[in-house]
Amino acid sequence: MKNLPKPITPLLTVDAIIRIPEKKIILIKRKNPPFQGQYALPGGFVD
Repeated sequence: MKNLPKPITPLLTVDAIIRIPEKKIILIKRKNPPFQGQYALPGGFVD
């Protein structure tokens, strides 16, 4: 039997859009790569 590569397991993430009364949304500034220093929606990996 051939040595087949391991299947890639997808990683599940969740992001949220948080709107405050002043018609603004909350963003975070990423502190780690990739996209370090860029703005993003708050969220993360699901355990």
